[in-house]
Amino acid sequence: MALVATKSAESKAQPIVRMDSGRQNEDPATIVLIGINACRYILPFESYRLWKNMYEKICESHKVYENVPWFKYGHYRLSLPNKDIILPSVWESLVKPGWVIKLTYY
Repeated sequence: MALVATKSAESKAQPIVRMDSGRQNEDPATIVLIGINACRYILPFESYRLWKNMYEKICESHKVYENVPWFKYGHYRLSLPNKDIILPSVWESLVKPGWVIKLTYY
C-alpha cells in the first residue's frame, strides 16, 4: 500500500497524511502505527514520543511474531510515507504529532 503525504493549505501547523484508502491522520495529538498485518494503531503522541514506549507498543501489538527470527532480532523498520526510515536512536528527536508510520520487516 503506497502512502502519500499532503499538507493542508489552510494550516501548516497540522500535518495531514493521507493513505491511498483516503484515511488520514488530522489529529495533531496522535501518531498512527500501521503494523505488519496492516492494522492501524492510533497512539497518543505524548505517550509514545519516547522510543522505550514505542518499542513496548510494537512488541505488544505484534506478540504473535515474537518468536519469528526477523522480529525477535529487530529486523524491522519504521518508515514514513515518503519512505524515510526512522532509526530508534533518533526517534525522540524526530517524532512529530500527526505522523503515520509503517512497520515493515526485512
